[in-house]
Amino acid sequence: MPVSIPQIFISWSHNEERQIAELLKKLLLECFHVQVFVSSQDIPCDEDFGNVIRENLKAADYGIVCLTKRTRFEPWIMFEAGVLMGRHDFSKVTFILFDMEFEDMPAPIKTHQALLFNQKYIKELLTTVRKRLSLQERNSIQDVIEKQWSQFYDNVSSLLNKIPQQTEEEAQIKGLSE
Repeated sequence: MPVSIPQIFISWSHNEERQIAELLKKLLLECFHVQVFVSSQDIPCDEDFGNVIRENLKAADYGIVCLTKRTRFEPWIMFEAGVLMGRHDFSKVTFILFDMEFEDMPAPIKTHQALLFNQKYIKELLTTVRKRLSLQERNSIQDVIEKQWSQFYDNVSSLLNKIPQQTEEEAQIKGLSE
């Protein structure tokens, strides 16, 4: 009987956040033998992207939702987060707040636990994924964080600095209009 490889779905929206999701995927793959779905990298050009996303949401054993002030009201983020939370009863879904605080989370997901973007919480994310999915480490989480954190942090911070700033009202209106 073939061994099933756990699947992680990373939700994102917009260019800089896509790049952040891709960096996070690399970090996860450095730590664990898992399949990580990031739509920008994992949808063949001849496939219906909506169907592929839905299939991967259903197949996901764990979900990570990348939130920034710009994306927190995005309909796709809310859709993917809703599917993941409904599938896993909240226990295998983590929100990462990249340029925002807990109080900035939108109402539909405000009651869910979230992690801030810092070394302590990214390490906690990796540890939680390992525990929830009963994974063996490919490389020690501690070693990966020690060796890669500085570059990971710098890359993500650089991307966050490129995100155009919006007021709270602009972000809500944009999210509702899409």
